[in-house]
Amino acid sequence: MIPVYSPPSEELGENMNEISTLLLRFSQEKIVILGDFNSKSSIWGPRNTDKRGKIVHDLINQFGLVVINDRDSLPSFNGPCGISWIDIMMVKNIGVDRIIEWKISDRITLSDHQIMEFKIEKENFSNKRKTCKWSIENKNFFDFKIKVNQSVERCKTNYKDSNKNLMK
Repeated sequence: MIPVYSPPSEELGENMNEISTLLLRFSQEKIVILGDFNSKSSIWGPRNTDKRGKIVHDLINQFGLVVINDRDSLPSFNGPCGISWIDIMMVKNIGVDRIIEWKISDRITLSDHQIMEFKIEKENFSNKRKTCKWSIENKNFFDFKIKVNQSVERCKTNYKDSNKNLMK
């Protein structure tokens, strides 16, 4: 997880360098970048792309990041100077289908930024290795061979029949 705050009064360069360093260092890891970039783009909001947005675009393209924001969402910023879509969620090495229920909340907060809500579904991997044991003592291999041959013949017949049906 990489949290970002880039004040509008400062250049994005230093933040972009820090993010780039982390992305290079952890290139094979699952990465979520969340932050107030104070940048505008038609990728994550309905407004035109500004200079800062182009810098973020370069980062996205350089590292193959995926922007999760819905450009048709509520604005992430609602302050005395107006509304904007300046908060961004980006991921790397995480399937977009695992990010669910992403939204900008309409709940009233004590901040001029709205809450970005989302869930990340965990992967269903089992660390337990499954082993299979076979006991071949007292087995009748002759009967086994007959049954296998019968199954193979049935498969051949079914295959031929299905090909005939396709040709009709």
